[in-house]
Amino acid sequence: MSVREKKIHKSVSIQFTSIKTPLTIMCIVFAIVPLVVVSFFTMQISKKALGNTSSQLSTQILNQTGINVTTYTGRTEETLNKLVISDIMGEGLFASMYSPDAMEKMQAEKAIEEKIINQASLDSSLKNITLVFPDNYIVGNLTSVEDDEFAGLESMKLSDGYHWIKGFGSDTEGIYVLKSVTGSGSGADQTAYLVVEMNTEGLYSVLDKIELLDNSSLSLM
Repeated sequence: MSVREKKIHKSVSIQFTSIKTPLTIMCIVFAIVPLVVVSFFTMQISKKALGNTSSQLSTQILNQTGINVTTYTGRTEETLNKLVISDIMGEGLFASMYSPDAMEKMQAEKAIEEKIINQASLDSSLKNITLVFPDNYIVGNLTSVEDDEFAGLESMKLSDGYHWIKGFGSDTEGIYVLKSVTGSGSGADQTAYLVVEMNTEGLYSVLDKIELLDNSSLSLM
């Protein structure tokens, strides 16, 4: 091969090499860039769809929790209404607790205690029930709280309706239902306080029926 031919061959080889590299890069760019763009938008759409689904499921769980707890509390309050309004007030026992006749008052107290015990035995969600009359006169079977701790009920200024609270007195973990009870006694309106300690297993069993998302939990505050 002559010197001229060698120079021509070398020139062609150099030109070919210099063109091949950019072509290779262009092919890679055209192959990868669309894939990256498609992957990015696919990921964004998937994240949005997952977020919407998670939000909908969370809303459904909250609604389900609300329905279950409302049903539970409503049923409990109906039971307590029957005990207080029908069984105790309806039979004149509330009024008799304010009677100046010691024998009548003692008989009324005994009758109320029997009704409380019977109601607690019929409804396992009611752990202990107590009625607190003026001068901290206590009728019932609530043993988780010291007698002198009931004295603070009047200062709580309970309005109409039932009040569900966590913790009462020295018992900071229990679930309690409080209600002010007003009725006639000694010719005037009198106020007593209903204090009910709930069986938490009954409430937690209601929450256990709720189906949660994986790795999720539900807490009662």
